[in-house]
This record gives sequence, C-alpha cells and structure tokens, in this order.
Amino acid sequence: MKTFLLAGLIQGLLLALFFLFNKANKNAQAQKWLGILLLLVSITIGLSLLFINNGYTSYPYLIRVGELLPFLFPPLIYFYTLSLIYGKIKLNYKHLILLLPFLIGVLALLPFYVSETTYKLKIYDEMQNGNYPLSYRVLFGLKSLYGLTMLLVSFKSAIDAKKKMRYLFSNDKEFQWLIYSLGMLLFLWVVGTSRALIGFTPAMGGIATIVVVFIYALSYFTLKQKQVFRESDLKLLIDIDSQVLNNQAEIKVDLEKTEELPSNLYVQQNVITLKDEVKEVVKYKNSTLKKEDAEKVYQKIVSIV
Repeated sequence: MKTFLLAGLIQGLLLALFFLFNKANKNAQAQKWLGILLLLVSITIGLSLLFINNGYTSYPYLIRVGELLPFLFPPLIYFYTLSLIYGKIKLNYKHLILLLPFLIGVLALLPFYVSETTYKLKIYDEMQNGNYPLSYRVLFGLKSLYGLTMLLVSFKSAIDAKKKMRYLFSNDKEFQWLIYSLGMLLFLWVVGTSRALIGFTPAMGGIATIVVVFIYALSYFTLKQKQVFRESDLKLLIDIDSQVLNNQAEIKVDLEKTEELPSNLYVQQNVITLKDEVKEVVKYKNSTLKKEDAEKVYQKIVSIV
C-alpha cells in the first residue's frame, strides 16, 4: 500500500505541475483546475503517508491538516467539469458559498491547531490506536455528504450538457468519458467513506491502485478532449433558452386574455396549427440524434408552444 501511495504522490505532483504550467490552446482553464486538484490530492496522500509511518511525531504542526484538504476536492471537481464543458467560467461572490464547508472545518479544528504540542501528540497517539475524536467523525460525515452532493451536481451538469449536444446535432461520443469519470469518482467517494458510515473496511491497497490508474486516465482524456461547446454554440443555447421563456410568457398572457375558451383547448388549437405547418420532423444528415430522439425533441417543442 505504501508503494502505491508513494507512486500516486509522485505522479500526482508531476501531473499537477504539468497542468498548472502547461500553455494549452484548448481547455486551458479546465487543465488549471485539474492541476490544483491533483496538487491537493498529492499533498493529502503525502500526509497519509506521514500518518502511516508515524511521521507526525517529527512534524506535530501538520497533525489533522489532512482532514481539511478533502473539503476543497468537490468544488474543484465541479469547476473542472463546468470549464471542460463550457470553456472559461466566470467566478463571482456566489461561488464563495462552496467554500463554506471548508471554513466550517477550519473553525472546528482551530482550537486544536493552536493547542500545545503535547496535546496534539496525545490525540495523534489515540488516533493511531483507532480512537478518533468527535470532531473528526463530524467533519468526516460533513465531507462525505458535501462530496456526494457536489459530485452528483457535477454528474448532472455533464448529463445536461450531453442532452444539449444532441439538440445541437453534435457528436457526444468523445464526451462520454467525462460521465464515466464522474461516475467512478462517485464510486470511489462512497467506498472511501463507507468505512466510517457502515463499519466496512475496504482494502486500501486496492483503492490506492484504482486512484493511481484513475489519475493517469483522467489526465489523458483531459488532454485529448476537444472543446465541447464553441462560442457560437453557447450563444445559440442562450437564444434557445430565451425563446422558450418568451414563448412560455406569451402563452401565459394569451391564456389569461382568453376567458371564453378553456385553457387546454386553446393550447390544443395552437398545437394543431403547428402540426399543420410542420408535417414531418426533419433530421440532419450528419446528426447523431436518433429519429426517436428527434421525435421526442419535436414533441417537447410542440408542448411548449
């Protein structure tokens, strides 16, 4: 296990430096987020090695620092996912709420960090024997819940992007790896936290091996991935969303004005008119969208109108 953790530490650091300082022409922001993530993961692995080798006795000021870094993994994965899909994303003050769990962890452990070295070493010895303090268990549960939530949000963002790609008649096969990767991260997160949640002790050597392989795979596909949405695609998606909202608003106003007709009859008349104008759903020649899916998209548009 120590060998795999050391291998993960070394490769994580090298890849982190590469992504942070690589002058990429595509997915540049996504690579920077991935570089920061790999750097923090590598530091966390290094702190785990110190714990396993009883190295904290020489560096007591590092005790329990590793409990805070995983709070930063979920938002980094989320930003990485969004920037890989949509290119550059603009951060604002609203995104600071994603750092709230990390700040809660800092405040919870601040009394420990300012404690005397003898007290820190005492707690460390107890943790080595499996006696973890209450604060550790509470923060572990918070990390588990927060990570699971943000990974699900990231996974949903990838699924939504895949649907938008089909609506734009774009090829989504090269994008499938991101969905699989987020699914694997969900699996690793659940396995990694199941030890404390249900008393299951997973084989850490196997998990370390998966993490090492996963880091290589994630880095490879990130470099290979083409730009998902071009700037023109994003503008078109915005126009579509705006048009849908405008149509919904117009329908609402018309329904309020039309008192002599039942609302459902009014909408049905509009649908009949639209069906008369559009006799057949046309599928683009180079589209990866199946005919059945095209029919579903058409029906959704009809239901909106």
